[in-house]
Amino acid sequence: MEVARPDNDLLYSSKEFYTFFQHSPRSLVLKADAPRFTILAVSDTYLNLVHRNRAEILGKGLFEAFPGSAGDPSEMNSVYSSFIRVIKTAKPDELPIFKYEIEVAGTGRKETHYWTNVNEPLLNDAGEVAYIINTTTNITGQVRQQQAVEESERRFRLMAEGTNICIAMADETSNAIYFNQAWSKLTGRSVEKLVAYGWLDLAHPEDKDQYLKLYLGAFEVKGPFHGELRILNKEGNYRWLLVDGTARWHSDGSFAGFVSVSIDITEQKEQQTYLSKLYDELVTSNLELAAANEELRQAQEYLVLTNEQLTESEAILKEVNQQLTESQQILQLTMDSSGMSTWQADLATGQLILPERMKRIHGIGAEMSMTLSKSFEMIDPAHRDSVNQHINEAIRTQTSFVTEYKIYPMDGSAAKWLRASGVIQFGDDGQPAYILGTVQDITEQKQNEQRKNDFISMVSHELKTPLTSMKSYIQVLQGRATKGGDELAAGMLDKANKQVVRMTTLINGFLNLSKLESAQIQIDYKLFDLTELIKEAEEDVLTQISSHKVVFTAAGKAMVNADQDKIAQVIQNLVSNAVKYSPLGSTVSISCFTRDGLVLVSVKDEGMGISEADLPKLFERYYRTENAGTRHISGFGIGLYLCCEIVKRHEGQIWAESELGKGSTFYFSLPVAG
Repeated sequence: MEVARPDNDLLYSSKEFYTFFQHSPRSLVLKADAPRFTILAVSDTYLNLVHRNRAEILGKGLFEAFPGSAGDPSEMNSVYSSFIRVIKTAKPDELPIFKYEIEVAGTGRKETHYWTNVNEPLLNDAGEVAYIINTTTNITGQVRQQQAVEESERRFRLMAEGTNICIAMADETSNAIYFNQAWSKLTGRSVEKLVAYGWLDLAHPEDKDQYLKLYLGAFEVKGPFHGELRILNKEGNYRWLLVDGTARWHSDGSFAGFVSVSIDITEQKEQQTYLSKLYDELVTSNLELAAANEELRQAQEYLVLTNEQLTESEAILKEVNQQLTESQQILQLTMDSSGMSTWQADLATGQLILPERMKRIHGIGAEMSMTLSKSFEMIDPAHRDSVNQHINEAIRTQTSFVTEYKIYPMDGSAAKWLRASGVIQFGDDGQPAYILGTVQDITEQKQNEQRKNDFISMVSHELKTPLTSMKSYIQVLQGRATKGGDELAAGMLDKANKQVVRMTTLINGFLNLSKLESAQIQIDYKLFDLTELIKEAEEDVLTQISSHKVVFTAAGKAMVNADQDKIAQVIQNLVSNAVKYSPLGSTVSISCFTRDGLVLVSVKDEGMGISEADLPKLFERYYRTENAGTRHISGFGIGLYLCCEIVKRHEGQIWAESELGKGSTFYFSLPVAG
């Protein structure tokens, strides 16, 4: 957690901080001067959200600038109560989604918006909350779109599930995607099993092939179909169904599949059979003519009723199609609002289908066709292998992939960064057929990250030079104090020197992080024995660490092709963390051994342990576990992130095993050379 200095009011109002913060995804920097909460800095993102300019609100109290945002201070979810919780607990506080009325500029009217709100503390040297960083996000579009989708889905379900008519849907490949409960009541199968396995095995053997031919023929011509067949119901009896299918179409005019309505006409069929018998009897017996005519009249009335039911079914089908069209339009609006587009690649032909927005980003005309090979030519050569590896790994593991890369558009416009995701679709022969995915322009996000890295690198470089001089002066003074017998001064200078070393380590960490993220860090591969490196680390650790018992175990040679200095940095960081997070006098064990073509290094401590929830996040950038035992321990959460990136660049793996109160063991592995 960052500590705020006394002069931070000036820092947050300075031109440098203004330039840095105006592009920040955060919203406000507030002074913790309750109940005023003075606004010290505000980002452009927040100003766009609230339709205000910086001069109107900068320097004012938050609730002076936005009188309606405080809410009832006694309510748990009010903005004011959230600030008070942050001040009292010195922990971040997140409010649930809330509504707020925003005045529409120039109209005098207000409209409802939906927001998320996160407040984070900045502490002073006394450990008190001095400032609050507020992040407010307007999610009105997402909420309204979700409400519309849910309403459309509710209306369709209400209609389909409120009828005894069997309704089903199939996609453009003829696979079933929906059955209503009427189908489940008829067959005795759950809706999930019907979607997974269908019902064709329940068809009467005499009807199955004829109906299948009718069904598949309709898909070939994409036209309506009408037919009858017998289905075995859950009681083990065959029931006659009258089936009518209507084609569905996407909003772009492409074929979407069929909606079918099936009506139980068993009674009609039985009546028809009975009428047939009556006709035969009519030839031989005029006496039964009156009764036969009456029954025929009844049958005709029943047919009229059936026709009326068919008319109602047709109306229902039209309404279902309309609702499906609306749902598709809502989905497209959602994609447009998020800046995301879909893409499809045919792996057999190499053809790449891109929407018009993505064609503009790639610098090609709307009518121009695109192939995978042409798109790869636009990718920065430094990223091509990575993109290709992600796709090949997704094919091998039959999983989805996500990758980021830079492109140089075909029309010569400025380079852009894209984030693409995809899933491999396999053909009936088990071979990869095509890729379906989404792609998003993240150029602005990447530019913001670069600005941040440049800022960190600049500040780190500016601090490193005076720290180096300070360290030299302290060492000279320490030597003089020792020679002069001034033990008090020598001790104080020794402590000052340790603090300078700690600060230098932190600055070096930030510099390494900046180099890593800007791809400037170099891996100097050479062949060496990792066991020997462990022994060298042992000599350094035993001379530097006297507060803990450190035990080294290494078994035989362990040759690797790696950057020796960076692997030593990983070992040093893991050992330093083990000492930092374990009690004085406890044991730290370091071991090195080979197994299954890998060299494994482990660092085990007897410290406080790590919760199961924190374990998956340990190697994320800036992540630190927050609990009573770690608050007094310094650090910015970049050491393990750097270790992870170094190991990954050596094609290795790094992980941790731990339980709260039982210590932790960190492992990393590298391929054995040769």
